[in-house]
Amino acid sequence: MDIEVPMRFESQKSGFIRHADFLNDYLQKIFVESNSKIEYLGEWHTHPNGSTQFSSQDLLSMKEIANNPEIKNTTPLLIILGIGNDIKYQCYSLKSNQLIKFHEV
Repeated sequence: MDIEVPMRFESQKSGFIRHADFLNDYLQKIFVESNSKIEYLGEWHTHPNGSTQFSSQDLLSMKEIANNPEIKNTTPLLIILGIGNDIKYQCYSLKSNQLIKFHEV
């Protein structure tokens, strides 16, 4: 397993924009070098208000990922960490253009 962080990003209290140009190239290289055995699974991020509910931007981002032919994953995962008094997380998978909840802790 590997976690790669974008080299360029914009971070604000209520938003995060990643510039993933190099990440797409990096993921393609790993996919080819592993003979298609290592694949991109999805994204994760935090919500500092403690909510694990996805936003409309989260859904849009996951649809863009699923529709990108270079990524080769039509059902990407999304994990949201809700950080408040305690830490919770929620796992989603994109299916039929909807984020489906499949695990919560």
